[in-house]
Amino acid sequence: MHPSELQLGDIICFHSDTKKNEIEHIAMYTGIIEGKHYVTHSIINDTPGLQTTILKDDRCMDVFRPVNAALGVRAAQRLLAWAKYRIPYDSRRANLMIEIKQEINMRALRQDKEKAIDYILRYYSEIAKIKFYERIKFAARRDTCPVKMLDGIQSRGITCAQAVILAYQVEEEQLVQCVKTLEQVKNELASLSTTIDQITNAWISDKDCSSKFVETYDLPESYVKYAAALRSIEEFSDFRIKNKRKSTFSNPNYHPSLVAWDFAKEPSIDLFIKNFDSCLDLPAKICPPSVLFWFMQKNPRHWINVGSLDNNLLPLTFSHEEKQKHRTRKVQLELEIAYNRSQIYGKLEFYNHNLRDSIISFASYPSSNPEKIFVTHGLPTRSRPPGVRTYVTGIESQEEDSINQLDIVAFSPIISRKFDKKSLKI
Repeated sequence: MHPSELQLGDIICFHSDTKKNEIEHIAMYTGIIEGKHYVTHSIINDTPGLQTTILKDDRCMDVFRPVNAALGVRAAQRLLAWAKYRIPYDSRRANLMIEIKQEINMRALRQDKEKAIDYILRYYSEIAKIKFYERIKFAARRDTCPVKMLDGIQSRGITCAQAVILAYQVEEEQLVQCVKTLEQVKNELASLSTTIDQITNAWISDKDCSSKFVETYDLPESYVKYAAALRSIEEFSDFRIKNKRKSTFSNPNYHPSLVAWDFAKEPSIDLFIKNFDSCLDLPAKICPPSVLFWFMQKNPRHWINVGSLDNNLLPLTFSHEEKQKHRTRKVQLELEIAYNRSQIYGKLEFYNHNLRDSIISFASYPSSNPEKIFVTHGLPTRSRPPGVRTYVTGIESQEEDSINQLDIVAFSPIISRKFDKKSLKI
């Protein structure tokens, strides 16, 4: 297929250069900037994590498209919004994913190839049903950073397949209608006799939540099974996790995923799970790229195999002018990421330390002309109030470019001010 045929939300599966028929990486197509095709994915490079990069002539790529095109647009928008935090790549989880994959593949080898793939998909589908409450948890966190990035210790992160799967799962309309966001949960806490600390530090985590919150619910049978597995070294069926982190009910501000379920709309979670028809019925946290690829191949009701991408039509090298524009965009994005991360743990953090000497503070102010909107890298409209611009105080800004500057996020603009690269001393 021609790159111009790509649509928002298309899932791109990258084949291995060394292993035949092996899918080793997953990305999502998220649009065009100045004629270049971009994907959002979790990668390992000099600044590892979830980010949006140019789709290059790299290797053989297969493309899958959701039957529900509107869901694809929402998933692309969601992944772009999460990329604003540059969530770290989760090597620990990737290693666990590989261990489980190797174990399940060894069991499947006792059968012929097609039966082996079916066996593997059944295994992951069964895990997905047990782990359904993780979908609720991430759906509740969808409008914020979906993982807890903690300053000073190893942050939680996200893998390439996990990022794409979660972006789709948290936007499935049937699920979203029954799950409150974390912000809605905090608003409900505010109406109770709750302290400011309990509201601002509220989080949804079944592994580390307070037992007093769990005890207030008449627990669904599916939750009892899930909670037991969560604290077991055999969290994933017939697979023993080495050096599993011991978890106890600990944080008084953490709530179980049940707090985000809207029981007024759907009284029975068990019944919902039984009838729920998901486009990606997979456990996002441990799903390897190859399993996602097989799942989409075998589910034509939800996914269209639109063919292999003609990567000869993609760029391999870039001109000096293109590199300069890219560096300027990276500076702007760096500022956005630094600010968004500061909202998580209260301080600015930059991968480019040259920025430290130039920045006095990063804040927001009401626009004098709210009608004049300029787009920058990938945040949904709802992420910022209308008429609010981001800016760096103490730095002289240049005139904003036209709205054609970035085509990528016509569907998800953020009001923003451009910066002069020279004034940032880059």
